[in-house]
Amino acid sequence: MTVYEDFIREAAVARGIDAQVAVDVANSEGGVEEAARCGQFNTGWSWWAYQLHYGGPDYPQYGIPGESVAGMGNDFSAYTGWPPGDPYAWRDAARRALNAAKEYGWGAWYGAAAIGITGFDGIDQSVPWDPQSEPWDFETGAVPPMENEAVTPPVPVYNPLFPSYSQNDDWSCAPTSTRWALWAYGREPTEQFVESSMLSQGIVTTQYGLMDSTGGELAAWLRAEYSPPEYGGYDASNDPSVTFEDVVAEAVQLKHPLVLGGRTWCHWTGVRGADGNNLLLANPAVGWMGVGQRMSREQFQYLGPFSLVRLTHPSESGAPAPEPPAGDPLGPWRSTVGSGLLELMQQDGTQPAQRASTWLPLGAASPADVEECYGANGIRYAWLLGPNAGHRYRPS
Repeated sequence: MTVYEDFIREAAVARGIDAQVAVDVANSEGGVEEAARCGQFNTGWSWWAYQLHYGGPDYPQYGIPGESVAGMGNDFSAYTGWPPGDPYAWRDAARRALNAAKEYGWGAWYGAAAIGITGFDGIDQSVPWDPQSEPWDFETGAVPPMENEAVTPPVPVYNPLFPSYSQNDDWSCAPTSTRWALWAYGREPTEQFVESSMLSQGIVTTQYGLMDSTGGELAAWLRAEYSPPEYGGYDASNDPSVTFEDVVAEAVQLKHPLVLGGRTWCHWTGVRGADGNNLLLANPAVGWMGVGQRMSREQFQYLGPFSLVRLTHPSESGAPAPEPPAGDPLGPWRSTVGSGLLELMQQDGTQPAQRASTWLPLGAASPADVEECYGANGIRYAWLLGPNAGHRYRPS
């Protein structure tokens, strides 16, 4: 069974469509042996397993003038941005076809009729299906597998000049800046995917924006979404407290994009580079608290303290991304407890007694004032984000 057939079977079952019927229809059209078989007709050209059709005024190069007509492919490319016949669009093309079959039946496919499959044959309309319930490859930038081909995503190249995006509301500075970082480094997620994914996972809310002022949860989201090889093999990390010199020293190297958040500023921005005296930003809200697309040392000091998230890739050093130290006793908490608290616990030879830190005041708008976490030794460890200092409170 090819990867194409396997995917079609799984996608069909999820939609309440008989898997064998879905495969039979595909085999009556483009087949399941290659990613993007092309069919050429007087009325236009068609691609992929379900032969999504292109023609008409938008694609006059396909078919014979006067006979060429638009089809499902026209709408598919208008919605996804995939060009006609792109082999890496094969999963999204199957999704589009099966969604159409679920809603309208098999009437659009002449091959189905030729083998006796018509109407809603094999389609259980009582099974609920939401077409928006799964992310598509065009949204996430995923690279789908190919049959008999080891898919190696192209090595990304950081483009520090990639234009910034403007946020559309008052809470989405972190998602918007993160989307800029991804596009600047070779991924092309949609605004809808980034925001809906972060909202559904509680990374951001429409009331407070990013819920973790240290950037730890934002870095964890980037790793979860983009570290798998088919999504680019990226890595991400955060520093809960950075100085102006720290950011300049990293940004000036132009190796990877940065996302910077200021607690007094109550805002996150992309950082594309530095000129020594200023940070060069990809600011999604130009003018907020007097900051445009450059930030001076004085502005940094006034609007801080700041946290930093970096999106990196192993290709920067030509070696695989480093693995956590073998046997690292604090490894399970590296993405849920701040590095300052973990360092204090390491000094005391203990581990966190909580799965994640507690941020205070409880229920208050981000950014928080204090990060707390109990150690297994009974000591309450607190990190005061304003003065950037850690303290131990021992049980009486």
